[in-house]
Amino acid sequence: MLEKLPYLFMLFPIITIHEFAHAWMAHRCGDDTAKEQGRMNLNPMSHIDLFGSIIFPIVNLSFGGTPLGFGKTVPVDRYQFQHPRRDDIIVALAGPIANLILAFTILLSATLFLPKGHELLLLAEKFASFSIFLGFFNLLPFPPMDGWTLCKTIFKIPDSFEERVGPWWILIVLVCINLPPFQFALQLSTQISLAIMRGLLSLF
Repeated sequence: MLEKLPYLFMLFPIITIHEFAHAWMAHRCGDDTAKEQGRMNLNPMSHIDLFGSIIFPIVNLSFGGTPLGFGKTVPVDRYQFQHPRRDDIIVALAGPIANLILAFTILLSATLFLPKGHELLLLAEKFASFSIFLGFFNLLPFPPMDGWTLCKTIFKIPDSFEERVGPWWILIVLVCINLPPFQFALQLSTQISLAIMRGLLSLF
């Protein structure tokens, strides 16, 4: 448990950039709802959610899992989009893609500016790995994850379905992320992404 404690502190900057990416992309697609509500910034206090960013990861950590978490849902008015269905998908993907970009940026910076064998290289790799892991975690098809937004948009699932299940979604997520198949899928996706990034970094 103690060896996973540093990941709790990595959560805040990763969540902040993830949620900012949603807000920025929504703005680019024509919806200023998030911007008007003060979400298009890099202030962690604008994006950290008491339950999703603090309580949920601590509970998961206490059960022996990785302290995964999520931020406040970025408000989006899809009717402000020029192409609602397409832009909904683009905005949902913006967060996980930001996780990948953040991970690569951290690894690139560490490669360029730190000497081989430096102790911060290991920390940079852990941060990048966790950022990627959280990106794929957010693609799980359960509310309030980005994966659910993608499923709801692509398959035209009505909001009433989500409302009927209500808060039980959180329990479903907590159980699923601790099941071996989900853990394997998330870890495999993370390792493949890291391998690709290492390959790109070998060119520098």
